[in-house]
Amino acid sequence: MILDVCSQHSCSYEQAERDVALTSAWAKRSKKYLAKRRYKRETKPLTFAIVQGSRFKDLRQRSTKELVALDFDGYAIGGVAVGESEAEMLRVVENTVGAFRGTPLLPEEKPCYLMGVGYPHQIVEAVKRGIDMFDCVIPTREARHGRLYQFRAVGTTMGLPLQNKKFYHAFVITKSLYKKDMTPINPDSKIPLLRQYSKAYLRHLFDVQEPLALTLATMNNVEFYLELMRKIRREIRKGKM
Repeated sequence: MILDVCSQHSCSYEQAERDVALTSAWAKRSKKYLAKRRYKRETKPLTFAIVQGSRFKDLRQRSTKELVALDFDGYAIGGVAVGESEAEMLRVVENTVGAFRGTPLLPEEKPCYLMGVGYPHQIVEAVKRGIDMFDCVIPTREARHGRLYQFRAVGTTMGLPLQNKKFYHAFVITKSLYKKDMTPINPDSKIPLLRQYSKAYLRHLFDVQEPLALTLATMNNVEFYLELMRKIRREIRKGKM
């Protein structure tokens, strides 16, 4: 990843414009530096540029065009998930990628990476708009607070379609209603421990501050997110996304 300036969501147009200019300048310096290095083909790192521009459509598009002209290996969309609404975040993605409206700005043959996103339904919506890659702290951070993600219709072979925003649910295992819940943490899990241990036991582990609680909750959430991406890839192959 090249250096970039992540503009505050509430910044002025003038500040966002300066941040775009500096990000583009750093991108040019990065390309010049990498061109001087004599990497072997198999060890040459892939370099991603980061599109900025805050909430301003013209700045997003300017940043995109300037960085695409430098021909990086991939492109990231930065400056999102920093306090804006979900609708505004998706507008930024549309204005940057362009493919959602039939006028792609980013090269379709190169990976597009949305930084810091997100909740499961946000990932689905972003993929529809041309995003390929994500990173986010949600699976592990929320696991530490006892918040678990699972697909709805647990125990069925299909579950709800991803186009239905209610395809998943999140529950807080530390709530009292799970105190005597002897059902498995996740009966559909491929991880034996999540099928073996009950919700009541996991709640107890959180209650006594046993580190195993964090491990089990994290395993649940990471498995959920990995399965979500597998489902998305299947939908893409079927032409449904």
